[in-house]
Amino acid sequence: MNDTSNLSYPGSRRIYVPGRLYQDVRVPMREIILGDTLLPDGTAHPNDPVRVYDCSGPWGDAAYEGIAEEGLPSLRAAWIRARGDVKEDVGHERTLRAAGKTPVTQRYYAQQGVITPEMEFVAIRENLGREQAFKAIYDRYPNAKSRPDEAAEALETLTMMPRPNWRRRRDLGRPAWWPATAWITSMPRNAGTAAACLPTLRRNSSGMKLPPAVR
Repeated sequence: MNDTSNLSYPGSRRIYVPGRLYQDVRVPMREIILGDTLLPDGTAHPNDPVRVYDCSGPWGDAAYEGIAEEGLPSLRAAWIRARGDVKEDVGHERTLRAAGKTPVTQRYYAQQGVITPEMEFVAIRENLGREQAFKAIYDRYPNAKSRPDEAAEALETLTMMPRPNWRRRRDLGRPAWWPATAWITSMPRNAGTAAACLPTLRRNSSGMKLPPAVR
């Protein structure tokens, strides 16, 4: 079950989407090749490849050589140490702990307005072409007053920021009226998505201005 020498995905190829804020961020994606669409007049219309997130790990890369028993490469090790807020845990080999009194979690970094490489990685992974789709619609209908309802609905869907319901806010120890902006800044996934993947947006679906941490 650990033999990866014959691992292949016919009809597709592994690609990497680079980060914008961090050049060493490389998000694995897989482009699936599509056949042409045959039209009623007998002509064929070529289709662009469909890009999806590749969760096959390093073995999805044909150039990777590794043994499963040796574990996965430590992709985040350099990112974690570069922040300078961790230290070696005495007595525990290869274990890191906070060097100071502040947390070393993605949530804490997001609350401070910091976008980490991990956040950008997740933002690119979860985006899956939404920014390109937004730009294509917006460039075609830049004037909101003359924009068709279908285009307006599509733009609203692409820019919608997820929010917790009142039960979720209560579970987090916050009142139901807690501002959505406060919740956005406390969740690194949303902060990274807004900052790294949708830089042209300045408002969410409700028209509320996003806080500095997610602009």
